[in-house]
Amino acid sequence: FLLGCQGRLGEMGSMSFEKVFHAGEWWRLFTHMYLHGGVVHTLINIAALLFSARAVEKKLGVRSFLLVYHGIAILDALILCLLYPGSTSVGASAGIFGLIVICSRLMPGNEAFGNALLILASITMFLGALLALFSVDLKRTLACSSMSQIGFITVGLAVMVLLGEHGSFAAYGSVM
Repeated sequence: FLLGCQGRLGEMGSMSFEKVFHAGEWWRLFTHMYLHGGVVHTLINIAALLFSARAVEKKLGVRSFLLVYHGIAILDALILCLLYPGSTSVGASAGIFGLIVICSRLMPGNEAFGNALLILASITMFLGALLALFSVDLKRTLACSSMSQIGFITVGLAVMVLLGEHGSFAAYGSVM
């Protein structure tokens, strides 16, 4: 999610309230998830997608997997447009995070997945904090801060997986 994302990304298909609802460019609901705001954004999304997609696709099948993934990303874009009409967004983070949540529900007690999720969460928190520290622009600092917060939530998901049948305690703890 990039506040004030303009230029080439805006021309190529980023998501914005104005372009979707006033200009009638509904295709942006789909294309925004294939654009990214930089190398770090792209690499984190690729790693997270590779990490979670195979298990969900195996369980749901290819068609259902694609519907769920794109549905979550499109729903996120619509909600973002309605809550923050002046914002613009790119990336597939919401769809990927939705897959991670589904994956964590499919694998309760799976130690390998839980530990890998903890590592991914730690990297996300660290990179978000590091990028925010060296950012000179408030919009980028807020985006990096959001990245770190997603890492904290992911830690809750990892603990939920590791606790197996008692995982709801971790989910409750990460929300509270």
